[in-house]
Amino acid sequence: MSIVIYINNPPPKKVLDKRASTSILCSVDLLRSCEELTCVAFNRDNEIFHVQGANICIMHVEEEFCILVDKVIHGVDIPKFLAQYHYAVYQTTRDWVKNSSSSSYIGYDIKYKLYHGRWNHEYHLDHWAETFNELDKSKRFIPASLNQNGYSHQRSYTINNINDLNWICNRIREIDKLPGGTFI
Repeated sequence: MSIVIYINNPPPKKVLDKRASTSILCSVDLLRSCEELTCVAFNRDNEIFHVQGANICIMHVEEEFCILVDKVIHGVDIPKFLAQYHYAVYQTTRDWVKNSSSSSYIGYDIKYKLYHGRWNHEYHLDHWAETFNELDKSKRFIPASLNQNGYSHQRSYTINNINDLNWICNRIREIDKLPGGTFI
């Protein structure tokens, strides 16, 4: 009689490269300590902080990777909606924020909620702004044929201290008053 032993190795842990980031980089502890921010929703490591005086939130996705999302669009509380799911960052040539279970992009999830899936699915969501900017006014749908190899606004912004965070909160309040477009 022989005994067979199976060794199940855990899958390799995902590694995010901050040097290659196209997100806002900020520790969740710094976000929590800022008097300009209020945590309005969370789900595991996803925490969404409303910037006082603006209709914009900073969403901590994971491991210091953050993006901008709206607070309310057409009466829909976006943080409350997003907190129903868990999102994670996936890196290729840029950072992508995707639903952990469905693999759908956060921008499409938001549009689907707002418009109940009523758009031409042959169109792609295109950013007019940085890839970390998921604000509704900074995205548009364009034909898929025009979105091939299109320019992607791949920038990152690192928040190292409370002064950097206060600056970005002030900048957020400024851009909230402007039409869509780039943030930094």
